Amino acid sequence: MAATKANFKATNIFKNAILPFTKSKFLMGGVQMVAAEVLVSYVIRRLFKAERKKVIDLAMPHVLSLPLIGGVNGAWVYSLPEDQDKARLKDQAKEGAKQFPALVLGDICWRISNQGWHMPNYRGRELLIMFIAKVLTRPLIGALYKSMPVGMAVNFDALDVLFGAQANSSKLDRRVRRLRAEHRKAYKASKRS
Repeated sequence: MAATKANFKATNIFKNAILPFTKSKFLMGGVQMVAAEVLVSYVIRRLFKAERKKVIDLAMPHVLSLPLIGGVNGAWVYSLPEDQDKARLKDQAKEGAKQFPALVLGDICWRISNQGWHMPNYRGRELLIMFIAKVLTRPLIGALYKSMPVGMAVNFDALDVLFGAQANSSKLDRRVRRLRAEHRKAYKASKRS
């Protein structure tokens, strides 16, 4: 993807924030992803005998993390979305682990909106449950991918394409930083001539 001035606009922040909720495939993929993550989180909380939370308190951090996943994942190499049905469970778990920082940011946003402006404190057990739920959800979806209805699979693929596009244009992506540095050098060279 060639770097153009359109890729560097400040409005991209707003577009990334609303894009998961604008197109029907992105919206349905997000709903499916959040539902799966909430279900896995609920089961893990029951197994660990942890504090039970309301469904809204389990779901909203995942919803708020959707616009952040691709951008935060820009720091790592993001896998191609077409590999969902062929990827090994180990690779799926790695992709889930890469999404954990975005979940923590989404949870911080949700807690601040509920409890007021202060930095939420976490217990190690709470973070562990969130991490395990995030890591296990992706392989669960990957294992069920071939047997799920085509419409559901297309929605998950659309969400993966969205995350990949966000990761490719993230400022954390090394390739994008290199392209921007080359663009600045070319711009400075053209100004000198």
